[in-house]
Parts: sequence; structure tokens; C-alpha cells
Amino acid sequence: MRISIKLFAMARDICGRETVDLVVNEHARIGDVRNVLIRQIPAFSTLLRSSCFAVNAQFVDDEFPLREGDEVACIPPVSGG
Repeated sequence: MRISIKLFAMARDICGRETVDLVVNEHARIGDVRNVLIRQIPAFSTLLRSSCFAVNAQFVDDEFPLREGDEVACIPPVSGG
């Protein structure tokens, strides 16, 4: 299945784009997406390990199963003052 991941903040800056498209198996989970991204974009790996994911506007863990058409977002840690 095809998954499009929306990127925000530093994730978008590191990857140089707003979305990343992946092809994953039909039983993929968020952890699988995280691992594929680490392999495909090594410069993103350190930030990706501490980033959160949301599916359909809900924060999820690495065990969350994906379905065709899900809206996936990668949200890196942020700090503020």
C-alpha cells in the first residue's frame, strides 16, 4: 500500500520537502514506517527516533496498524520559550 507522510518543522527541513511517499506492505505498522524512513533518509534517523507520529489526527505508537488512505504525520520534538 502507498503511504504519504506529512513532515513538520525540523523533519521537513532535513528532508527538504513537505511529504514523503512510501510503499509498505498491507499489514504495516507505524514502526515499519519509522524503520523504512531511517533506511531511506539516513540524515533523518536521529530526529526520527524521537519523533511522534499521528494517524488521522490522533497520536499513535509504533504498533498502530495502518490502512490505505490513512493520513500520517511525523511530528518531531519541539521546544519553546
